[in-house]
Amino acid sequence: MTTKVFSLKLSDVKWLWLASFLIGLVLDTMLMISADIHNAPSLTLLILIFWTTQIFEHTHLFSAFILGLLFDAILASPLGAHALLFVLITFMMLRIRQSFKAFPVWQQSMMIVIYYAIFQALSWLLLQPALSGAGWTFYVLEPVFAGLLWPVITMTLARFTQKLLFH
Repeated sequence: MTTKVFSLKLSDVKWLWLASFLIGLVLDTMLMISADIHNAPSLTLLILIFWTTQIFEHTHLFSAFILGLLFDAILASPLGAHALLFVLITFMMLRIRQSFKAFPVWQQSMMIVIYYAIFQALSWLLLQPALSGAGWTFYVLEPVFAGLLWPVITMTLARFTQKLLFH
């Protein structure tokens, strides 16, 4: 059975699901606070998109909301801003998740670039970051970085999922 038509159940991968979100939040925190890299794509959002496309039995809107609130608390941004953005991007992904899952990885990366560009534009409207010079360039290129990171996240989480379920 191919992975393009295989739908996971949350009960089968709940610990991997929870651990991947926790790792995503920790890595996002490390990149943004410790390493002072403010223009790295949100790994938490990319992991949320991955699980949204893999587990069809849930809508993941509540988990998007909770992850957004945690993201707001970690970054000390206005409470609910990232929650709104995460829920909106998750809802948009829910609309196309079956066709998205059938796309090849390079085409999925292009869709991630589009969705992340929407995330960035709405984030800029809601949070209004102070950008100047190179900061603006990296802010605009962040969706491209997310698209380049998507195959790595997809293959890593798919490999862990297969090891968990089939070995």
